[in-house]
Amino acid sequence: MMESRDVVIVGAGASGLMLAARLAEGGQSVTVLEAGPARQLSDLVSSQIWARKLKWSEPAVSESGDHKIGHAFNAGSGTGGSALHHYGVWLRMHEGDFTLQSDHGVGLDWPLSYADLAPHYDRVQTEVGLSGDADQERWRPQGAPYPMPPLPLFAQSRVLARGFEKTGRHTSPLPLAINSEPYEGRRSCQYDGWCDAGCPIGALGNPLVTWLPRARCRRATGAQRHGLSGHP
Repeated sequence: MMESRDVVIVGAGASGLMLAARLAEGGQSVTVLEAGPARQLSDLVSSQIWARKLKWSEPAVSESGDHKIGHAFNAGSGTGGSALHHYGVWLRMHEGDFTLQSDHGVGLDWPLSYADLAPHYDRVQTEVGLSGDADQERWRPQGAPYPMPPLPLFAQSRVLARGFEKTGRHTSPLPLAINSEPYEGRRSCQYDGWCDAGCPIGALGNPLVTWLPRARCRRATGAQRHGLSGHP
């Protein structure tokens, strides 16, 4: 007979595991239900063949319209979900993104503002580990500096930057959930380009190295994981 739990979360992706970590650290007993396979860093292999195994493998999802998102690549199953194989570009929304109806007569206004979310952006970038240059991002709304310096600009980035500069435009390094230096016991990026294979060295801020260890740590009551749909 399964013991009772305070919270049951369906889906072991970025949101589900973040909630599991926060709730477990707050003293709640948590069970995470996940239909896909359980994964750990040692399961990840930097190759295109193995990278495909992290993508969506369930029944096809029909898409239509002018802005298809490519569900197979942008989704996943198993521990970590789609955040296991993302490319780590973490941009902030801007103040004007919350008032499109008021400012431009399109869409809807959000029921909250950027100022409401700003402290949470700051908290998450510290917990996950973001690299970037807040000063160079002149368009970046107010917030704490990134906890790590930006990743280096390689040859193609420098060429693009020079082209933009000739047209009077400003560029900056991308804010990335990728370690530019060792961070919180995790190694720095070795620039082999295999973010979409899940990053077996743990330099990419995916749920296997951010939220899952916190959900399982001893100071929390712990989070258990169980399968759905017949998966162990």
